[in-house]
Amino acid sequence: AHQALSSWEEQEKLHWLVTQNVDGLHAKAGSRRMTELHGCTHRVVCLSCEAWLPRQHLQEHFEALNPTWAAEAQGVAPDGDVFLPEEQVRHFCVPSCSKCGGVLKPDVTFFGDNVSKEKVDLVYRRLEESDAVLVAGSSLQVCMRIYPSDAR
Repeated sequence: AHQALSSWEEQEKLHWLVTQNVDGLHAKAGSRRMTELHGCTHRVVCLSCEAWLPRQHLQEHFEALNPTWAAEAQGVAPDGDVFLPEEQVRHFCVPSCSKCGGVLKPDVTFFGDNVSKEKVDLVYRRLEESDAVLVAGSSLQVCMRIYPSDAR
């Protein structure tokens, strides 16, 4: 499906793609005219200066700051977690933003976060330029269970 949408873009049958997926597969398939509404796990962003870098670069920083970390892991749990000795956890170094020293996080919208106004406005502009909308794999609904009065 990702490649089909990319092909439609190349043939100018697709004006703009809006995805809620954070896996980067649309970009990998070749889509360029798109908005990743909830961001992408392949990037990290600084919470202070908003600089971003590829997630792979962050991984390289993790490995440089914690060279024995992977070798000392004591097995992988069924859910993908890794068992680490308490001593290793206490001494784990987390990279900070190379531009300002701020905290880095995956460039995704977490539950309870808001999509930026700029991104929403861009999507509305692209929608106004379109003569049709194709929705695939979405109910176009948001579950609003974030309020204590709605929790069960």
